[in-house]
Amino acid sequence: MTLSSPCLSRCGPAITLFGLVVAAYLPALGCGFVWDDDDYITENATLRSIDGLRRIWVEPRATPQYYPVVHTTFWFEYHLWGLEPAGYHLVNVLLHAGNTVLVWLVLRKLSVPGAWLAAAAFGLHPVHVESVAWVTERKNVLSGMFYLGSLLAYADVALIGTPAVAGPRPLARYLVARYWAATALFVAALLSKSVTCSLPAAILLLIAWKRRITWHDIRLLIPWFLLGSAAAFITVALEKDQVGASGSPFAWNFLERCLIAGHALCFYLSKLAWPHPLSFMYPRWQIDAGDPWQWTYVAICLTVPVLLFAMRPRWGGGPLVASLFFAGTLFPALGFFNVYPMRYSFVADHFQYLASLGPITLAAAAWAARSRGGFCRLLAMIMFGTLGALTWHQVRIYRNPESLWTNVLAWNPQSSAAHFHLGKIRTSQGKAREAAQHFRAALELQTDTTEQAIIETLLAGSLVREGQTEQAREAFALALRHDPNSWEALNGLGNLLARQGQEAQAIGLYRRALAVAPRQAAIHHNLANALAVTGDLADSENCYRESIRLDPDSATAHFNLGNLLARQRRYAEAEQAFAAALNVDPAFEPAARNLARVRAAQQPR
Repeated sequence: MTLSSPCLSRCGPAITLFGLVVAAYLPALGCGFVWDDDDYITENATLRSIDGLRRIWVEPRATPQYYPVVHTTFWFEYHLWGLEPAGYHLVNVLLHAGNTVLVWLVLRKLSVPGAWLAAAAFGLHPVHVESVAWVTERKNVLSGMFYLGSLLAYADVALIGTPAVAGPRPLARYLVARYWAATALFVAALLSKSVTCSLPAAILLLIAWKRRITWHDIRLLIPWFLLGSAAAFITVALEKDQVGASGSPFAWNFLERCLIAGHALCFYLSKLAWPHPLSFMYPRWQIDAGDPWQWTYVAICLTVPVLLFAMRPRWGGGPLVASLFFAGTLFPALGFFNVYPMRYSFVADHFQYLASLGPITLAAAAWAARSRGGFCRLLAMIMFGTLGALTWHQVRIYRNPESLWTNVLAWNPQSSAAHFHLGKIRTSQGKAREAAQHFRAALELQTDTTEQAIIETLLAGSLVREGQTEQAREAFALALRHDPNSWEALNGLGNLLARQGQEAQAIGLYRRALAVAPRQAAIHHNLANALAVTGDLADSENCYRESIRLDPDSATAHFNLGNLLARQRRYAEAEQAFAAALNVDPAFEPAARNLARVRAAQQPR
């Protein structure tokens, strides 16, 4: 069976778009997990069980953000391929490629010139690499799919696109079905990422571009505005109370937030026009409402739409619609609402995933309207080849956390976050000296005290590994001065004192840490070790058992409990503990040796 020529003419452009995008993003299949992928995937307990799937939907605080559709996809993927990152990256790439085809279908539906060119530019533009190669940003590509699908369905309802059925007007029953389909897709978009709440406003903007808005148009979209407002309210609340978008890093007044917004809009547009350099974390500029130059960005952002409105008789309404769509879709991420990444930078490439469609579509339409002949087609091919090559290169930066943060530091040397994460990476590599250097740099560049205690605690840990115990004690003390309830610092200082034979002081610190973090198995285990040294065997046993209850996969906890029980000649119980340690780690030689000893001790003489 062969495809007919008309079928190829309809499917060919879509297949070409899909293939081009997949080809550009092939390096993503070799990338790993970065930054907060641990919160969303590798350490996300809700992915492990059926009850976790329930919690994803009914407990808004069970996951980092209440985006249940996103976490549901992660749940299914975890049960398909576990923690193999290639599977998660493949899904992101396929979603982005599908979104590229949807962009073409939507623009073609709206009779926009250069629809295919716009879709190709959207799919291949390197500014979207962050949304695709970073697994956590499944939020963007998944919500984008539902957003574009909803818009495609609603174009028939609003009668602003090419009719999908024969006749002068679509049938009423067909319109009702399309409306409810569009609504369902919009809800799915909101449950994937609430920034899509701008869709009903975008639809009204498109209607105004095509024809006069009626009360019927508004009435149909009122439920959508209410749904979007509810989703946005939940996200803002969780972003502040759970994610951490609060405190001194976000203490801007309204005028300062206007400065952030104006500068950010110009920044995003500049990255679309000239996508170099691109960074996972851009420098966070200084805000000064008394500096007249900083108001230049705001003046530009206010002047452009006024100018485009005045030029409508000559240029048409397209440029104005594109600019308003761009600014309106970006609005939730412009600084008027607290968003956690703004702790480090006012801008991020993934914020403009959907918003970029405005300028990209305008540029493609202008190109298509004025370009004819083979030379223009050649230039378009060169442009898409360049975008694809830039995307291919940018994707490779996400291959692992070290590559990502090294690249951030190359373009943003003042990034405290980059030094912080590189310090953690060097710690995991056993390079304590390099880790300490990065942590010190992170402290010097830190602009607020909210994370100072964490960095000082990690620095202290690196100093301990280097054998600089006095400097480590000072770093732990400084961390506790900044945050007296830092269980990490309390636990770390307790470990240091225990090594120095000061078990009584260590026990006091461990108990303070448990008052703050009672579910941290490591603290219970460390407390048990210290109590065992002081001879408080009963309390030590209780702490070991609590540690094992909280973390049953700790072979060391089972082993130490076995030693404690053997010390009391409770050989049968010790045998069970050593066997449990070997069940967790069959290569744990000390556990195997002690197991043989307690079994021998139980043999009749």
